[in-house]
Amino acid sequence: KSVYGDDKTKAGPNDAHFRNYMAPRGIRLVAQPAQRVGPLIPREKPWEQMGIHATSLIHEGGKYRLWGGSQTADGKKFACYFESSDGRTWTRPELGLVEFDGSKKNSLFTFPGSYVFSDPTAPEAERYKSVWAGNADPKTMPEYRKRRPISVYAEEEQPGRFHSIRAAVSPDGFRWTELADPISVEVSDTQIVAYRDAATKKYVMFTRAQLLGPRAPSAARPEGRMHDFVGRRAIGRAE
Repeated sequence: KSVYGDDKTKAGPNDAHFRNYMAPRGIRLVAQPAQRVGPLIPREKPWEQMGIHATSLIHEGGKYRLWGGSQTADGKKFACYFESSDGRTWTRPELGLVEFDGSKKNSLFTFPGSYVFSDPTAPEAERYKSVWAGNADPKTMPEYRKRRPISVYAEEEQPGRFHSIRAAVSPDGFRWTELADPISVEVSDTQIVAYRDAATKKYVMFTRAQLLGPRAPSAARPEGRMHDFVGRRAIGRAE
């Protein structure tokens, strides 16, 4: 049992003293039942007929800002944007960037990535950043190797393809410029998450890395066929 003591109380092995210290009284904890409330953002526009998905949520300037995607009835995909003051009622600000059925009065924009984060320390032109899993141009890899290391598995997992993590910057979260070089050449999938850490003053990124293991070619299979390797997923953290 846990007890509190101090240097003024000399307690033996069987006579420890217990003293209440700021102990709450008349309080009980109750788990509230879950409530179904939704959809928070109903499908109202023709580019949302196949559904809406969200990738990034930021509370900024006194409002919630949501970046996501949607699909038309025939499967055409669009990047879309929403805003809310309370997190329950959402609007679709007219961005005037992408034409749909002859009009740019919509909340659509062109987006090379998926996840968005705000970087208050960056120059105005790079205030917003995005990271996603993509590919690197094989022609650029010889020069890239001279400057930075790469994951061997990024090349060997699918010969001829270099798995990589791409990035883009934007002044407003809607007009994006993709960086020429990948920020990392490694195997990762699903949504990659990154942010600017105010305490360490570093950029931090979480990936879904794929590693070799736990088996490798053995003497029983000297030909070393590729299916002897078993891929494992793990959470990766980079700074």
